[in-house]
Amino acid sequence: MTRLPGIMGRVGWTTVTRVFALVAVVVVPLLSVAACGAPADPYQPSAAHYGQGALKEFRCITTGAGRQCWGLVPADRGLSDEIRLQKTRVVAGATIEGTLTVTNRDRHPVDLLYRGCRPSYGVAMTNGSAWTSPLFILPCNPHPLVMEPRANKFPVSVVTSYNECMPRGVPLQGGRRCVGRDGTTPPPLPPGKYWVVLVGLTLALPPSPPVLVTLT
Repeated sequence: MTRLPGIMGRVGWTTVTRVFALVAVVVVPLLSVAACGAPADPYQPSAAHYGQGALKEFRCITTGAGRQCWGLVPADRGLSDEIRLQKTRVVAGATIEGTLTVTNRDRHPVDLLYRGCRPSYGVAMTNGSAWTSPLFILPCNPHPLVMEPRANKFPVSVVTSYNECMPRGVPLQGGRRCVGRDGTTPPPLPPGKYWVVLVGLTLALPPSPPVLVTLT
């Protein structure tokens, strides 16, 4: 099975969308897809819908520390975030660049270290049936990650292709066949509409408002 390599050496993944450790370093995507057309839900999901409806795969659990959704732990009340993409309509297989903006409305810096370790984040996609599944594999990094009392910006990239496939010549046992001249390139996702959201690992930020992306 062919997998797109990670650049950071600290992050793993299983399907479509780019993953980052909260430092301006690009990594790779993930996704397991479904049908074309609009997301399965009749409503327009908001940040409050992590774990339900179109965002049901981004499960939420309640712990003693509060509600946690797909690696996002309870955040400082002064923090908000949003994802802005340069394009929201692209040919499937293209890469979409964008920015994660974390706004700190407090008068003091907020360090996002969680139990002494620096968090990681990913930008994931879902259409209600298909969803990205970043797998963060990293040792504890003790370096601070400080949100200054202003808008803090981080680059994000969404790759609209599968992250893994079976190379040409290898028996296909489920999954999907690689494409390209050398038979090792993951195929593009099916056309349709997808929601792009923020996910993480021990990331003390609130769920981001989903961004609707159309693949043609």
